[in-house]
Amino acid sequence: MHSQRIRIKPIFLSFVATSVVLVISVRMFGGSKPAQPKQASFQVRNEFKVQVPKGAKTVRMWFSVPQEDAVSVIREFSVAADFPVHYYRDDWGNRVGYAEVNAPAEGPITIREGFGLTRTETRNDIDPTRTRPLTDQERAALFAYLQPSSHVAIQGCSATDHGHQSVARRPLPLYFLLGNRRISAI
Repeated sequence: MHSQRIRIKPIFLSFVATSVVLVISVRMFGGSKPAQPKQASFQVRNEFKVQVPKGAKTVRMWFSVPQEDAVSVIREFSVAADFPVHYYRDDWGNRVGYAEVNAPAEGPITIREGFGLTRTETRNDIDPTRTRPLTDQERAALFAYLQPSSHVAIQGCSATDHGHQSVARRPLPLYFLLGNRRISAI
């Protein structure tokens, strides 16, 4: 019986030592939870002015508004203008603002927007060994996103300059593209 106790003791001590090493390794090399993504909050003010062309009868303006997504939260969105502003969704589901001013006075037309924005840090683990070409099914699902768009400037000109129609599906005689704002004057 005494000889059995002697044989069990080294096995037991080996088990305890292995358990201690395993616990230390797990805590030091990956057993802890990943850190929470950081967030940052901002107050954003955006103003744009349109200089009304001489003799313009109508000025139509499409402008971007903040978009919410998985990492962006928009608070207290407001637009200040001396005319009504309407909101629509474009072909891709983005929210856009639209204003039309008939018989505009000479001088600038101003639109001001303001909002709070909270952005959450995005973290990605990129593993080149897990990449591959798109399948035919994925290409079909992404087909609409890979086509030319009237919303994108091509070599410094808007798509409407190439004979396509505007977002409003109307021809615009005098067309300006300022950043992400569409402005037309008739």
